[in-house]
Amino acid sequence: MRITISRLVKELNLEAHQLREWEKRDWLGEVVKDPRQNQQRVYTEEQVERIQLIAQTIQAQRAKGIKRTDFEEVETNLLERFGEK
Repeated sequence: MRITISRLVKELNLEAHQLREWEKRDWLGEVVKDPRQNQQRVYTEEQVERIQLIAQTIQAQRAKGIKRTDFEEVETNLLERFGEK
């Protein structure tokens, strides 16, 4: 099952630009656009899990008072949970 970007941003309270940025950093793997969904980006279950982990990591950083995202920590967490791309 694939989840559209519009549904995902609503459910996880994220911004579409955040997901696109994480996609550019290659944290989500290959994201496809579904022609049946007006060419919207759609995400697999594993990609949704990755997005949730990224969001949780960044939220924990903010709770610690870290204002700029520690990308190395995000990448380490992704590697520990999902292994290589």
